[in-house]
Amino acid sequence: MKNLMRSLAVLCCAVMAFALISCDKDNEKMIVGTWDVQYQTAVYEGEDSTRIYPCEAGEIWYYGFNEDNTGYISHTYEPGYTDYMDFTYSVSDNILAITHPEYPVKGATTHTNTIHFLIEKMTKNELVLLMLNKHDLHRTYLKKR
Repeated sequence: MKNLMRSLAVLCCAVMAFALISCDKDNEKMIVGTWDVQYQTAVYEGEDSTRIYPCEAGEIWYYGFNEDNTGYISHTYEPGYTDYMDFTYSVSDNILAITHPEYPVKGATTHTNTIHFLIEKMTKNELVLLMLNKHDLHRTYLKKR
């Protein structure tokens, strides 16, 4: 009887581990593609109201996630003026980690910065990210192209 219980416990652990790994892989696959930023919201420390930040007229933000765990952020703020930032990313337990290089002043050492987001909602067409920041609450609402 003890062996049967032990075997069942091991089997349950294996199934749960597979489910968690499978969920991470599904999230990584679902996030691949180009996502347009619809708007952002923020609640700042010490405030009790939510600020909404729509994209300005003519302003376009989007995130691109590639299958090889690389990606980019593109920001067009005037016709003909677009900034890009390359990054790498990982998804684990509904946490999206984006790592990008910091661009130092001339002669300084380059280092990286990692930003963590809680994936609050992800469907094939909609993504809501909550930036994990100890002071403020920043949400980004994205729609897949």
